[in-house]
Amino acid sequence: MERSRDIWPETDDEETIRAWVQRNWRTTLMNSLDIRLVEIAPGRAVGELPVRDGVRAPIGAVHAGAIVALADTIATGAALAAINRPGQPERFPLAIDLSVQLVGNVDDGRLRAESEVVHRGRTLVVVHTRVSSVETGRLVALVTSTHFVPA
Repeated sequence: MERSRDIWPETDDEETIRAWVQRNWRTTLMNSLDIRLVEIAPGRAVGELPVRDGVRAPIGAVHAGAIVALADTIATGAALAAINRPGQPERFPLAIDLSVQLVGNVDDGRLRAESEVVHRGRTLVVVHTRVSSVETGRLVALVTSTHFVPA
């Protein structure tokens, strides 16, 4: 399926951008996993994933793939907000490299991913993401991702 190039919102208002991203990602893995974008600003994004059946591994803890999907999704949101300008055609940053350190896990509650752009170049954006338990603050993963920005 080819994705049409949408026009980025006409404003820098965080709530407008958050709603636009959430709406445009409604047919994606983000929606299937019930990932919710909590906050988005240029170069920063925060999102949450509820721990439930469908994201757990057979042992009951969150599947590593779900943790990585959360981190990648929110990192992409941070990169989106860093590279797009109001009223311009959307440029979508494509992840080309992910480095993941899984350091913990949970079996209930919610996971929170906090992503921060650490490098914004003309064609590459690098994002650091920290995934932790909302309830306990326990660190679950550290992820560094590199995103290619097509012209």
